[in-house]
Order: sequence, then structure tokens, then C-alpha cells
Amino acid sequence: MNYLVLAVVISALLLSGRVFADPRDSVDPDYAVELVKQGLIVSFDQLLARHQVLARNRVLDLELEQTDGVFTYEVLVFHWDGHINVYVFDAVTGELLSND
Repeated sequence: MNYLVLAVVISALLLSGRVFADPRDSVDPDYAVELVKQGLIVSFDQLLARHQVLARNRVLDLELEQTDGVFTYEVLVFHWDGHINVYVFDAVTGELLSND
């Protein structure tokens, strides 16, 4: 039954357009790997190590985006108590920018 509730909540978020930004802002995965190798952004593993909220809960989606030259990670997280949050992190510093 909980999976049905989760599916409905995720569907509602996706249909509302609240979760995902403009697809033109998404960073190509190969380019993201190069950015991490060059030390220009932190890896997702580094975010996991730094932010317990990501490690303790289920990550449903991860996007690396670039808007006006600024790289951010948008992470959709399902918490074990049933609520879902979108966390936005600065991809260069790894700092939490917002939590919806």
C-alpha cells in the first residue's frame, strides 16, 4: 500500500512540474564526469558523505544542472516517514542551497 501512495505522490510532483527544471539546463553525464575529474565540482559520493539526509534516505532522482554558469545538484529524496523533498546543492562547494 505504501508503494501506491509513493507512486501517487511522485506522479503528482512530476505532473506539477515542480521537481524538474528546464531540460536545457541539464548537464551531459560525460561532461559531468570530466568536471568531477578536473575538480571543478564535487562528486555525488562527496555529497553523500557530507549530508546525512541523503545517506539515510532514498534518493529518487539526481540532476546536475548549469544555469547562468552556476552548477547545482537537484536531488529528489524520499524520507522514510513518507515525505519527499527536493534539495539543491552548490555543485562546486557541496553546500546546501535550498530544501523544498
